[in-house]
Amino acid sequence: RKGKEVTSALYHVLPRKIRQRKGVATAEDSSESVDASAAHAYSTETRSTANSSKSVPAVIPATKVCSYPEGYGSLGARALHMKVQIDSLDTTPLQGRLDSGADITLMSEDYWKTIAERPPIKEGIRMKLYQLTGQAKVLGYVWMQLFTTTIDGTIASFDPEAYVVQGMHVPLLLGEDFSTPYELGMERAASGHCKIKIGRSG
Repeated sequence: RKGKEVTSALYHVLPRKIRQRKGVATAEDSSESVDASAAHAYSTETRSTANSSKSVPAVIPATKVCSYPEGYGSLGARALHMKVQIDSLDTTPLQGRLDSGADITLMSEDYWKTIAERPPIKEGIRMKLYQLTGQAKVLGYVWMQLFTTTIDGTIASFDPEAYVVQGMHVPLLLGEDFSTPYELGMERAASGHCKIKIGRSG
């Protein structure tokens, strides 16, 4: 028995590799195993906490400048127009409707016929237009010069294309193919009065 006690006491001074080879687990080895398990548990808990603490984006309600009773939200809403002249500064000004929901610029055949030196209709992309007057007939496109007078009296000129549409009631509808190249921006007001900014030219 004394020999066993001496042998057991020697394990504390033997190198760890030898102790493991002998198959003896000392208190020091057990504590390391416990510490490793605790570290794993702590790591798992940390990840779980990190996942649960992901911040939710704040939702901020937009402020209405004016409001109407339920069912009357469209009161006072008007389509956006800009006063333009086609082909010449001597022509009668026309209200061109800016439509961000339209891909292309459209001109009614009736208005095209009123232009003194009307541009010739050329064959363009074949297309069928809906949402205007059922299925509208496109005659082709025209290249035109368009002028508008700015707030300070400066005259800005544009050279868009417009597809001529038979049976369309709106004289001129300015689509995204007009607004995007010139980088037109809108400064809206609840009163209905809006400012149109012309891209890099101010």
